[in-house]
Amino acid sequence: MLSFSRTLATLTGGSDFLDEVAATSPFGLYIDDPTRGCVYANPPLLACFERTWEEFSGFGWARFVHPGDVERFQAAVARYEHTLEPIEIAYRLLRPSGEVRWIHVRVHAVTDEAGQHIGSVGLTFDVTDERSHRARSAETQQLEQVGRLAGRIAHDFNNLLSAILSSAELLEHFAGSPREVRRSASVIKDAVDSAQQITRHLLTISRHDVVEQTHGELDAELRRIQPVLSRTLGEGIQLRLELGAGQARVPLGPSQLSQVVVNLSVNARDALEGRGEVVVRTRAVGAELQLEVEDLGPGMSREVLARCLDPFFTTKGIGRGTGLGLATVQDLVTLAGGSLAIESAPGEGARFLLSFPRLDPLERAPGEE
Repeated sequence: MLSFSRTLATLTGGSDFLDEVAATSPFGLYIDDPTRGCVYANPPLLACFERTWEEFSGFGWARFVHPGDVERFQAAVARYEHTLEPIEIAYRLLRPSGEVRWIHVRVHAVTDEAGQHIGSVGLTFDVTDERSHRARSAETQQLEQVGRLAGRIAHDFNNLLSAILSSAELLEHFAGSPREVRRSASVIKDAVDSAQQITRHLLTISRHDVVEQTHGELDAELRRIQPVLSRTLGEGIQLRLELGAGQARVPLGPSQLSQVVVNLSVNARDALEGRGEVVVRTRAVGAELQLEVEDLGPGMSREVLARCLDPFFTTKGIGRGTGLGLATVQDLVTLAGGSLAIESAPGEGARFLLSFPRLDPLERAPGEE
């Protein structure tokens, strides 16, 4: 059997062909000797470093590794020399002009018949442009996330302000009825408190703080925000609560739970177009705590149902919706370790079933209710 080198020489006409391939390849190629350092570097590799062979050969090339990557690079080389397993590493190099380039290197060991390490072959690629593109893409994604967050905040505040405005109008209308005045003032206070909690939550995220998450009793929280939900739905839509979760807690804070239920209520209100009924149910099923919001509106087509959780997707006209309400609900449910299921069909309304891990009731002192 002919050797590989002789077979290749026969097919290509000799070693000149290999030299030509190495000189015109789109990647850098080098051969390293364990004791003498680099003994071969092809022209593309020298061009990448912008160095002559005299500067690069032996161990000269190591001087051009960026100081910030030297320690990491040396650790990778030490692991390679100990195991002789192929390694891949990306590091920066310094050109004579001071320009910094990123290169990606893959190194393979060459051993003789006795298994002794006699050299290494390395392939290098200049990945500077690729990394710059990824960095720009990441920056774009971050800007999109900021925009998405800002839109959600505006959406949630708009819902709260709607309740505040409605109650303020009722205060003005029932100025002569102390009972209605007190009730509307209570709704305004609760809505403002929820708005402040959302603001504090946003500030926590922006500072990257980690705060202890409060866990509220699902039924108690729903009773607390019932006036806000009623004002949000409007006079023509009846709100019916069927609460069966007892004192079980849900892994969401009060402001987060309020966001979830208000967003679902707003979605139902818009679907009902001012008239109908919204039913909010809770129940404890084994290790789960379920929250269900149902309306008997026009329902959703299969196409709309498939996309209704997509951020910014909306079937409403310009200025009537941001398409962030249901996306916000899904994110908060996921944050709590829960799941969201939606059932809807044209003419059959919509049913949103949220399932959360069930948390035990808080212990109470003897005699405390």
